[in-house]
Formats: sequence, C-alpha cells, structure tokens
Amino acid sequence: MTSLPNRLALREWFDEQALGPVAVHCLDLDGFKPVNDTYGHPTGDALLSVVARRLSGTLRDGDLAARIGGDEFVIVQRNVSAPREAESLAQRLRASLSRPVQVGNHGIRISACIGYVVSEEGEDLEALIALADEALYKAKRSGCGVVRHDGATTANATPE
Repeated sequence: MTSLPNRLALREWFDEQALGPVAVHCLDLDGFKPVNDTYGHPTGDALLSVVARRLSGTLRDGDLAARIGGDEFVIVQRNVSAPREAESLAQRLRASLSRPVQVGNHGIRISACIGYVVSEEGEDLEALIALADEALYKAKRSGCGVVRHDGATTANATPE
C-alpha cells in the first residue's frame, strides 16, 4: 500500500547498507485512528500513502523510511556527523507531516511524534529501534514533538 519496506526489508537493508554513524527515528501519527473511524479504512490507507511519499521526499539519497506497522514508521539516516543533523531531519519530517492532506473530499490534518537515537557504527538495529521507540513515548507523554534518546527535548537539546 505505501511502497515502503517492512520491518524485515528494513533489517536486510540495515545489515547491508547502514555503515558508519546513523540516526534511527521512530514515529507514529497522531490522529490517525479517528481518520479510519470517521472516514473509513480506504481513506486511512490513502492517507498512509501520502505519509509514505512525504517521508521519502524528505530523506536524502541513501537514507531509508520503512513502515513497521499500522501508523508506525522507522527512518534510518546514514552518515550522521552530529546529533543536530538528526534533530534537523526529525523537525523536517514533523513539519512535512503536519501539512494538511486532501483525500477525496476530506481535508485531513495529522501530526507526528518522533523519537530518535544517534549511534556509532556497529550497533544492532533492534536495539536502536527500542531506544528510539522509548524516546517516541517520551515525546508522546510530553504532548508530542521530537525527543532524542538521551531525554533531551528539542527545546532543551544542547548544541553539539
């Protein structure tokens, strides 16, 4: 439906391609369930396709977005030289997803919370996803936004 890789394809890609320092971003959509409940699953599916295009269009060549379930996505950002690069991508992703979407006759607004972790080479993808997911839940508890794994929110993040 979204043309994005699933969790298994993400794992295979990561094992082959994600050399060097990376950032792993976990995000999920706020307000997605009401879209399905109000407008039906075909509209929700169309919205997920728009989200997938927006995510892919925000990434650099060599980075990857994957849909790992429902309205949950993982982005792997390669060759991250400083945590502020990951922060910048997370903010661009969030801004892209917050723009209104027209699906059929329905104008839909959603937003996303994003948690991310920056890592050196050689760390396990599942461990990185777990850390980014932990940051995602901190973002959701704080009222949405972007949170780095170490607990620094974007408003409190220290410059690198």
